[in-house]
Amino acid sequence: NMIRSIMDKKGITLYRLSKETGIPYSTVSDIVSGKTGIENVSAKVLFKLSQFLDVSMEELYLGKQERTTVYLYNKDRDVLIYTGGRKYSYLGPKNLVGFRNVTSVKNNVIYVDTFFKDLTGKIYVEEDYIDLNDVVDDKKVLTDHTYDVVIGFPGESRRQFLTENAVMVCDNMAVLTADNGTGDVVVEITNLSRNKERMLLRMRDYAILYSNMSERMKTRAVESAKKNHELICESVKERMHA
Repeated sequence: NMIRSIMDKKGITLYRLSKETGIPYSTVSDIVSGKTGIENVSAKVLFKLSQFLDVSMEELYLGKQERTTVYLYNKDRDVLIYTGGRKYSYLGPKNLVGFRNVTSVKNNVIYVDTFFKDLTGKIYVEEDYIDLNDVVDDKKVLTDHTYDVVIGFPGESRRQFLTENAVMVCDNMAVLTADNGTGDVVVEITNLSRNKERMLLRMRDYAILYSNMSERMKTRAVESAKKNHELICESVKERMHA
């Protein structure tokens, strides 16, 4: 069952699939279990499933999955890559802190914004790259150019990733350190319930550097930062010297 396979790979439960797509639980349960054949699923339901699972309607209908998911994460200096049920790892640089986001994937090379730490302990962001040709020995993965790269490990939700990597969680928002190479404390604030909305602000004067939040959410984020200014700065210092 292709849908079950995708769910297992991404750690998606039936409950979450139902909630996120708006499809009744009993309906998704019957589809995933095979009780309801994919040929009997309405185009509307098929569209919702394809959008959430990030595969085309045609792939779902034909039962062919053309996309492979590559998970990228780190444990201290160890860079770990998980794909196709196998885990690969290599020793990263000494000043590696973590990965922020994938900027592009070209010719089996992953370009990623990476958190590094300088000699004084300050965290900064710099683009790095990972050549899968040097890490992954499964040629099937490398010949499949339609893969997605996800920061985190299998089964980890975006909310879980944000929470575990935040220096603080307050007002339903995760506060993460960002590029503070200028000497200012710069943080990224992400709304946990709608994690695609985020902003970057400088703690010194709360100037918004970039944002795709609503005006209301911007105001909430700035007020939250003001209220927790000292705690955030203290948490950032602790992380820098950990």
